[in-house]
Amino acid sequence: MPKLSWLIRFSGPYLSLLALLIGGLLLLSINRLGLVFWHYQRVLATGELSQILLQGVSA
Repeated sequence: MPKLSWLIRFSGPYLSLLALLIGGLLLLSINRLGLVFWHYQRVLATGELSQILLQGVSA
């Protein structure tokens, strides 16, 4: 765990919130990828695959 010591020092009491943010982003991104693969033909018809994936990160 010595490699993460700088993160613990930097984030301090906000480490749990940072972990929640990263975990939520990963979970929701996996969900978005699943939905894109489920409706791949419809997504392909729009031609906006990159926009759909990037919109999920920014929202």
